[in-house]
Amino acid sequence: MGHLSFLPDYSVVLGVEPTYPAEVSVQTRYRETPIGATLTRDASGAVLCTLAEARIFSAGQSLVVYNGDECLGGGFITNKSVNSTQE
Repeated sequence: MGHLSFLPDYSVVLGVEPTYPAEVSVQTRYRETPIGATLTRDASGAVLCTLAEARIFSAGQSLVVYNGDECLGGGFITNKSVNSTQE
């Protein structure tokens, strides 16, 4: 898989949580091409977003989560993404 981003303040639209793990698409910019991702929750409740392809997002960027054309929610990335293949 690609990179892993942490979204501890993830919020959902209309209060409906997806079933985890959730296969979604994500964007950081309006005109950016969406990329595939998998959302999971860790023990602290933070959402982890594992990207299907290598991209690096910066801390402070918004990450918006979609299921097709439907916006599911989003949050702010709190740390630089780390390569999920590194230990």
